[in-house]
Amino acid sequence: MCVLSCTNLSAFRSDRSAVLSNLTFTFPIGITGLVGANGAGKTTLLRLLAGISRPETGQVLTSGRVALQHQINIPAQRVVDVFDVGAGYDLLRGVLTGTDFPDDMEEVDWTLDERVRSSCSTLGLQIEPDQQIASLSGGQRIRLSLAACLFQEPDILLLDEPTNNLDAEGIGFVRQVLGAFEGIVVMASHDRQLLEMADGILALQGGHCRFVGGNYTAFQAEERARRARATAAMADAKKAIHTAKQEAAKADMRRARAARLGKQKRTCGSQPKIAMDAKADKATSAMSRAAKEQMQRSEIAHKSLDQAAADMPRDLDVDMALSAVSLAAQKTIASCTRLSLSLGQKSVLRDISFTLHGPERMAIKAANGAGKTQLLRCLMGLQLPSQGEAKIHVPYAYLDQESAGLAGDETLLQAYERQHPTAEHNLCHAALARFGFRADAAHRFAHALSGGERMRAALSIALAGPTPPELLILDEPTNHLDLIALSEIESVLRAYRGAVLVVSHDETFLKEIGITKVLRLHPDHKKGSANSIELPDGSRI
Repeated sequence: MCVLSCTNLSAFRSDRSAVLSNLTFTFPIGITGLVGANGAGKTTLLRLLAGISRPETGQVLTSGRVALQHQINIPAQRVVDVFDVGAGYDLLRGVLTGTDFPDDMEEVDWTLDERVRSSCSTLGLQIEPDQQIASLSGGQRIRLSLAACLFQEPDILLLDEPTNNLDAEGIGFVRQVLGAFEGIVVMASHDRQLLEMADGILALQGGHCRFVGGNYTAFQAEERARRARATAAMADAKKAIHTAKQEAAKADMRRARAARLGKQKRTCGSQPKIAMDAKADKATSAMSRAAKEQMQRSEIAHKSLDQAAADMPRDLDVDMALSAVSLAAQKTIASCTRLSLSLGQKSVLRDISFTLHGPERMAIKAANGAGKTQLLRCLMGLQLPSQGEAKIHVPYAYLDQESAGLAGDETLLQAYERQHPTAEHNLCHAALARFGFRADAAHRFAHALSGGERMRAALSIALAGPTPPELLILDEPTNHLDLIALSEIESVLRAYRGAVLVVSHDETFLKEIGITKVLRLHPDHKKGSANSIELPDGSRI
């Protein structure tokens, strides 16, 4: 029986602010999706659960073998080195080739080669055990890191963004692995389709956790209910504060009136002084108690308001007042005619043809390495095709997954003024403010932004200018974005009225932004053409 739990777990950043604060949770058998904004502590928690990092306080209790998926950052390694069996593999190869024999033949693991290949095959990797990591694509490395975890035959599997940079085929293999795993899985992910496989969602926020049983759809429903409860609580608290203020004002008026009457009676001498003093003391005591009670009610109401505000899920911090874009339905936006591209001796694209009209939204889909980014570069004139032509016929903006068109050493205001040199200074500030970068935030450097902030800033600069682009080109825009940032970006794109050309494997994202057709590349030509045009449901046009 495998066990994974943490008690009073705390971890701090370098500035001593809390990443995790007295976190206590027992992970159930099955898949627990780990969600939260970037920087909320997901990777920190996974490392603590794996025993790679030590907590400031608290402890982690495990029973069973634990494997943590990690990024492969040393391209000089071989596949077997990632599996941590390099020495054993070299020993086996030495014996099989007759070049090296150990003193004790029992040291040889005769099944090692087969087991390494089997683990790779589980993730759809047909690679050699001694193959260099440098020869693998980013998506292949992600799959290999998961294969290395499975090679350990773990009871507890810890995954950190297991589908980042994977194409549809790679995502399918990850889903197969998760569906067959019988132990405990803790999976930090922003992949909403993958999170639908979860048996429960653990949300990290402000160093604390909140667990919702069920998949991501159930989590979203609970978030909506939580927002409704918090909204009602805020309304009640504001009403209580207003009532307390009114009661305090009335009490002040009563005290002032009582003070005036007492002064008048003392002046006219209608009652003995000792009786007047006793009545004054009694009235003062009663008013003091009333004032204290009113103050307590006011403090309770303010605390209730603060708690309701803390419980409120983060609102989207953007204003969708974009500059208007109007496109005629038949206007040609982008076109490609019998385009082919080769890199060296390798044919990357061949016989690609399509046309994008009006406010259409087209997704480009293909396996990793099929030439999607190269196709975008040909369209933008950044790469010359071997034959054929590709052209964009309207003003456009291009955002990739890394820089998003921003230079790291410039502020957001400088980036806006660079891209819109004729815009007035106040317009620059107003445009950035509508996307949540208000006042001093407009002077933040691009390199200091999170992935979500960078993409939101790039969108604000591109779309809120005096002459917005008629075409928006996005290359894997959702990579490295947390769920909140994804919702923000989707809201912006839904409000945009221009054409969209996007490369993405995130099916939920494509659905949310209203893709109208799909350009599917077939580099192997098995379907008789280099590309096909499909509707979002997969049917051919």
